[in-house]
Amino acid sequence: MKIVLITDSKLKVRLSRDDLEYYGIKIENIDYDNTETRRVFWSILDEAKQRTGFDAAISRIFIQIYPDGDGGCDMYVSHIGGDGGGSEKKRGVVCSVEAPELESRIYALGCMKELIGACRRLLDVGFKGRSSAFCSLHGEQCFLVIETEGAEWDIASEFGERLNGKGALSYIREHCTVICSENAAETLGEM
Repeated sequence: MKIVLITDSKLKVRLSRDDLEYYGIKIENIDYDNTETRRVFWSILDEAKQRTGFDAAISRIFIQIYPDGDGGCDMYVSHIGGDGGGSEKKRGVVCSVEAPELESRIYALGCMKELIGACRRLLDVGFKGRSSAFCSLHGEQCFLVIETEGAEWDIASEFGERLNGKGALSYIREHCTVICSENAAETLGEM
């Protein structure tokens, strides 16, 4: 965990995938209304206070969480309203988890062997994003759908044709059988 005091009223906390595992939280499940999530946040903020002197408890704070491509996140904590010095001190937290802009990439593969090969290749290069797999009703074609932020995961095109358009995804979801609804790259790549 890296903690950087940006200003007297703003703090940045960099949490790696390992840090999130240590605290037992996942980006997609962060909910400040959850008691366990609150406990984790205040544990992190207590650590920040010890290291930097940033006191999150002196006023309302705004927490923004931005996931990164490596399974970690950047957490920005800002004081909002009040300076903590008067009787009108207000406490509370506003929390926002920003989802990265993901692009769905759809690959048409000729057979199950090609689908498994593409998933194995993605797994080998460390892909950890969302993925799902489908098969046409009569099994003549397989489809791999991955959601990613960057072009580095386009290696699945070595195994099949990349399809364009949201219409292709809608068609696949409506007319094909689901093989693996989530974590397809990981699940099928280990076969």
